[in-house]
Amino acid sequence: MLGFLTKVGTDWATPLQAVFRFPIGNLPIEYLGVSLSSSRLSISNCRPLLEEKDRRIATWRSHKHSFVGRVQLIKSFLSAFHIYWLFVFLLPKGVVIEIDKRMSRFLWDGVNVCAMAKVAWTQVCKPVDAGGLGVQEATPINKALSCRHLWEVISQIQNRLRFRLNRSCHGQQGSHLIAKLRQKVHGTDLILDLLWSL
Repeated sequence: MLGFLTKVGTDWATPLQAVFRFPIGNLPIEYLGVSLSSSRLSISNCRPLLEEKDRRIATWRSHKHSFVGRVQLIKSFLSAFHIYWLFVFLLPKGVVIEIDKRMSRFLWDGVNVCAMAKVAWTQVCKPVDAGGLGVQEATPINKALSCRHLWEVISQIQNRLRFRLNRSCHGQQGSHLIAKLRQKVHGTDLILDLLWSL
């Protein structure tokens, strides 16, 4: 196990390392295919995502797919490849624009170089019954998953408020469930004290 401490002084880092006995690593690192950083994600942190898309497009370019084949590749892979990152992070707007550019270039030219688009990308991304090709645009997905991240933050704040309200109503011992946990599990006073301080 490896721990990462950010914005923590040595007066806190040393005791934490002594108690939990884990080695301390340095950020940023790449883990499970995504870049982990202690600060807001930058375009340079997202380079692995864009480079992987470029590698896939370069591989497909050599096969000389038809227009219909390229549409299917975009629908099945290119438009879904970045979803994993979006579930973990809020991608910078510049990265989302670059993702859409790469998909558009691959659609019209088959290579990742500038090509003249025959139809606007927003029209391509419309549903088939509305005259589009049904390709998923990255920008609305980024906005939707940004709302999901915001909802998770709000839910965590609400849970903390409920926890504090429960503590104020039931006193320092908390609810009967916490009291039972104290009886069953030994050595958890430190963890429970940390919970009380939230």
